[in-house]
Amino acid sequence: MAFGARTKAYIQRRDLHGAGRDYAAGQLTYADLPNGLGYLRVAGFYGYTDGKDFHYPADRRALTKALDAIITPERAPRGLIIDVRFNPGGFDALALQLASRLTDKPYVAYRKRARNDPHDPTRFTSPQPITVTPTRAHRYTGPIALLTSGTTNSAGETFTQALMERPGEVTRIGQDTQGVFSDVMESTGIYQ
Repeated sequence: MAFGARTKAYIQRRDLHGAGRDYAAGQLTYADLPNGLGYLRVAGFYGYTDGKDFHYPADRRALTKALDAIITPERAPRGLIIDVRFNPGGFDALALQLASRLTDKPYVAYRKRARNDPHDPTRFTSPQPITVTPTRAHRYTGPIALLTSGTTNSAGETFTQALMERPGEVTRIGQDTQGVFSDVMESTGIYQ
């Protein structure tokens, strides 16, 4: 948390010159930049109500509210910089929710498969396509520059994958992401 706060302050001072506005408990920062560009920093795909905890239904509503304020008919940047360089992850569904605001055509973002035999590490389910469907809300469909780094993890990486398959111009700038995908299987049963 302390590293993220220092990074955010540094970017705000050096790159945004204090112009960034926070949304979703500070997990999103948006700034209109010179030359008609927009900048969106996504510090995580969780904590949109309190900045730190996982509350999916509330986070989903908070993300919708934030994106309604950021992606508007009045704001039409000629290019959008999306910064997920220091994004530890969160909910893949929230990453896809953001991606749905960045396209006007449905597309397959990626495919998932899971290991399905605890005794045979070579056994997997069939690949399941994960689709991004455009939202009915206002969308940004212009060119995107996506900033990534070795500290882009989990849902930050699924968001990266989703944008790399997006119809339209996306340029990825930076380092490879961490390579950490961590879907969690929850159970209400009792283990014996």
